[in-house]
Amino acid sequence: MSGYILVPNNNTIKLNTGRREILITDVQTHKTENASSFTKGVFTSAGELRVSQEEFLVTREYDFALSTGSRYVANRIIPPYVEQTCFTSDTLITMSDGSTKHISAVRRGDIVKSSECDKCGKVHGNEVTEIEITPISKRLLYGFNGMTPFVSEEHPLMTTEGWGSINVNTFMQKEPETYKAVMEENGGHLVDINVGTTLVTEDGEMKIESWVPQEREPELQLYNLGLSGNHTYYANGMLVHNKGCGGHGGDCNF
Repeated sequence: MSGYILVPNNNTIKLNTGRREILITDVQTHKTENASSFTKGVFTSAGELRVSQEEFLVTREYDFALSTGSRYVANRIIPPYVEQTCFTSDTLITMSDGSTKHISAVRRGDIVKSSECDKCGKVHGNEVTEIEITPISKRLLYGFNGMTPFVSEEHPLMTTEGWGSINVNTFMQKEPETYKAVMEENGGHLVDINVGTTLVTEDGEMKIESWVPQEREPELQLYNLGLSGNHTYYANGMLVHNKGCGGHGGDCNF
């Protein structure tokens, strides 16, 4: 399935600047429940004439989203009530060469920038082995210090005190085994992230001065990455944990 949109450039029709979600379906309706295939992307207008293009794939093949009702992970269909924690499609992921990609454009085989290896202290990068896509459902998104909300409330972020989460209790209750695994890496329970917490970033540190919780439409697709290395990558410049997505662990793979 492929599709396109036309953005008018004339004195009669004017569009406001900002971010808009684009929906493409294989039926003549915006109701995704009537479609056999659909995809969503984000169009950004910054008030200047430019061309922006990005590929979004949704097919009935392995490791791409079928619909908001189910998702493929390593030939397993995971139902929507398994609420993995993830990022919005336009979240920027730092690659091993220092470039960035929207998480929705990352593909298996790509190498993302990781944290330092616990064994040798080097930054190897982690290979993407799987792409998880899941609906946000009833969870909230958060953004920090004026950033547009991009991360779900339970996702582990690295703080100066260790791994933390905005909603530790929900993470622990809904995914006890995953929480236990991250807790073992952490050497104890996760930090309750709040205003005043300092996050670890690519450039050093960022203290949370304010945040913006946001409720979105339940079918909004979120993304997470399965990795071959130490379970870490950078999302919008912040060091994050992939929660063991993909089931591959270990360091010093490169």
